[in-house]
Amino acid sequence: MLSVAPSTASPIANSRLLGHGTVDQTANTFDDSDYVPASQTSLGLRIPAQDVMRATSQALRELRNLPANWDSYGARPPTRVAIDAAQALLASVYSFLAGVPAERVQPELLVPLADGGVQIEWSAHTVSVEVQVGPMGTLGYLYVDRSTPEGRYSERDDAPWASILSHIASVVLVP
Repeated sequence: MLSVAPSTASPIANSRLLGHGTVDQTANTFDDSDYVPASQTSLGLRIPAQDVMRATSQALRELRNLPANWDSYGARPPTRVAIDAAQALLASVYSFLAGVPAERVQPELLVPLADGGVQIEWSAHTVSVEVQVGPMGTLGYLYVDRSTPEGRYSERDDAPWASILSHIASVVLVP
């Protein structure tokens, strides 16, 4: 199942965590020290693609139910436009990477953003990409490659879909 979790940069109150990790609602923090991507099972079972897509869609629907001020700092709930754009992006990712096992394509995290957007994250080994879907449906990303001592990163706001898909693929397809 997909983890819907607050990021440590965006504490969230009254959140439901799907997967591993814990939400301390009294302190409004998320402890991901025991986080294991929910798609990794101890038995190494393959997750059918339709189950991954269904779990992702459910996670996005649950973000729609966040109340105003969900973080106790005045955050707006994710907008319908942001959630619809995130859903469309994920459908494109699953289509673009159709030959890849679903558990590798599944995002690691979906988190609400305080401005009414949604952030979707993928990571593998030394690379990661965070895609931000703004409240008006615009896309941006932060790509990080920690394979060298100095590390490399790139980021862009108002990024085209092709660029976003390329960065996601470069993370998902890491051997």
